[in-house]
Amino acid sequence: MRVGIIGASFAKAAFLPAFRHVPGAEVVALASSRLESAEAAAKPYGIQHVYTDWQKMLAEHQFDLVCIATPTVTHAPMVLAALEAGAHVLSEKPTAMDATEAAAMLAKAEELGRVHMIDHELRFNAKRRKLHELVHSGTIGEVRHAVVHNVGEAGPIRHRGLRATGGRWPRRAVDASARTDRIRWTCCVGGWGDYRGLRHGEDDGAEPHRQEDRRGVDRDR
Repeated sequence: MRVGIIGASFAKAAFLPAFRHVPGAEVVALASSRLESAEAAAKPYGIQHVYTDWQKMLAEHQFDLVCIATPTVTHAPMVLAALEAGAHVLSEKPTAMDATEAAAMLAKAEELGRVHMIDHELRFNAKRRKLHELVHSGTIGEVRHAVVHNVGEAGPIRHRGLRATGGRWPRRAVDASARTDRIRWTCCVGGWGDYRGLRHGEDDGAEPHRQEDRRGVDRDR
């Protein structure tokens, strides 16, 4: 399996160490907006091809899989281009800038018959898989209310080159995507409609879903 990666920081921290444990996986190229970042991530793993132009990387290699870990504003064009280039795609969360972009990404992947996934890796956590099983088997009954607790600092993530946001990408945007998926995948047996009812308290006057932050302050979502 020939792998290409767009985005050096998360590649260095997660993708590249993980692919060492995947039989048959070979990361052949890596692209980053900064050449020094791409080289620093690639060198320890013997990756020979590094780029500052991700489109050039896609044009010069035939990938089986492309992994994307870049600012959300870039996800849609990168995913669409990778799919068109013949690759399956694993993209980081949040999915896209809006539902229109996300729908276009999904439609293109299905049209081309590609494997496509947003990296909600915690779905594979053993404890969360067990909770999913208990809910979807009906063992614990109907879920009427869910509370998500987040422990840890929730400061901004800095990305270079995001002029419109001053180079800062709110960590809460990433956290919110993970929390939404956590509730939707774990608790919603009937799909997105069930999540909407759970979230907004539309089922028999149930209290709206609330989020408690690390300081113990409740806020409506």
